[in-house]
Amino acid sequence: MRINKLMVAWVGYQRRAEAMRSFWEYEIVYFPKAFRNKALLPLDYLWRLFLTATTVIRHRPSELWIQAPPSFLIYLAVIYKKANKRARVLADIHNSFLRKKWSTMPLLPWCLSQLDAIVVHNNHVKKSYEDTFGSSTNVFVLEDRAIEVGSPARRSNQDESVLFPCSFDEDEPIDIVLAAAKSLPTVRFFITGRPKSGYVRKLAASAPPNVVFTGFISIEEFDSLLERASLVLGLTTRPDVQLSAANEAVSYGKAMVLSDTPTLRELFPGARFVESTDPDSIRAGIADALQRTDHFEEASRSTLAVKAARWRAQAERLGRVLYE
Repeated sequence: MRINKLMVAWVGYQRRAEAMRSFWEYEIVYFPKAFRNKALLPLDYLWRLFLTATTVIRHRPSELWIQAPPSFLIYLAVIYKKANKRARVLADIHNSFLRKKWSTMPLLPWCLSQLDAIVVHNNHVKKSYEDTFGSSTNVFVLEDRAIEVGSPARRSNQDESVLFPCSFDEDEPIDIVLAAAKSLPTVRFFITGRPKSGYVRKLAASAPPNVVFTGFISIEEFDSLLERASLVLGLTTRPDVQLSAANEAVSYGKAMVLSDTPTLRELFPGARFVESTDPDSIRAGIADALQRTDHFEEASRSTLAVKAARWRAQAERLGRVLYE
């Protein structure tokens, strides 16, 4: 069966792709890792590249969205564009695409110039993209869209809890969070996600008793935790990351404690900002947000309205290029 609009993502699930689905009306095909052993990474890449290519060939979409990294999917996108000149082909560029591992592959600047649109997630990433590949008229900012929430349950006042959604990437200061949690023994911390390294697993084993590492949980379980949490903690040591956790918090009208970066201040001005590598700053920020939860929840709701209008304007700008 042919799919008219197709989004390809090399992950198991992604909020960003799902949140945009109703607007762009594409179908999403996920390709999670087939092999978790690092020694088998080349085989994993080859297998998923084969699956991606066969999926695109089978469905022959008139609109193809490719998420990158990995950068070699850009080559596939260009080949498809050249073979189907009337098709619209876009690359949804994530922050890690601009790291040397992915941004220095051969012919990449030319390949990117051949696509209908390069989509970046915020203005800071756009500047980094232009610093790396040069300015281009086919680059558009499209932030994360707020997720659609029906009627989320009201926060319970029985327990003070902090939700820290985590991908366990190197920019997330897990050890600093645990140090802050230790100084707030009456507050429960829920850290979601699957630890990727032995170091993180050792940290988890020695965590204070008020910290719960949930491991991998379903999206339904995650949303339940999000609804019940007093606030959402989102931390990164990278200046241009926009944090999916912050987008989810705003969608649910939650109080937020976020890293003090230019990107996060621009996108989520209603948060309580802290220094990512300072446990005392994080502790003070959480304590303040818990004392003034109503204030920060109202700030999130105000941010949501502004964010929704800004996203709609960005999407319409991109749509005019694609469809007019």
